[in-house]
Amino acid sequence: MTLEINPCDMQVRLDQYVGMVQDKINNYWALMDFTFAMPSVATVDYGKKYAKVVSVDQLNGSRSVHTFVNMENGDILKG
Repeated sequence: MTLEINPCDMQVRLDQYVGMVQDKINNYWALMDFTFAMPSVATVDYGKKYAKVVSVDQLNGSRSVHTFVNMENGDILKG
């Protein structure tokens, strides 16, 4: 049985999750005392079924996938 989440509630939860990811990135940079550039920025790319949480390097624009989020039930997947 798959639990369906209201799209508005899902968006709120996804925004909170991306905020948490960004906090973890910022904390890691502070812990490692990285001063040569700005921390990566967590963003979201939306697909039909999944939202892709992406870490974008502010220095060169390179992108790496952090996680995928199932937009129907909120499951978080890592590839």
